[in-house]
Amino acid sequence: EIYTLSLQRSSDLHPDAKARLVTDRNRQWADQIEKMLSENRSFFVTVGAAHLTGEDGVPALLRKDGFTVDGP
Repeated sequence: EIYTLSLQRSSDLHPDAKARLVTDRNRQWADQIEKMLSENRSFFVTVGAAHLTGEDGVPALLRKDGFTVDGP
């Protein structure tokens, strides 16, 4: 399937599209960020705003895994 994404709230997406474009990617990114945090290096991570909010947002997922997150 091909999804076209225009400027809209992620909550307005079809559930399958939201899972593929937001939720699944958030978990993958949170896992990758956790691996990066275990290294003795600095990283700059940037994601779109849709990935920052809600209980399945990247900051929330990191908090659930025991990390301290400042911001959204």
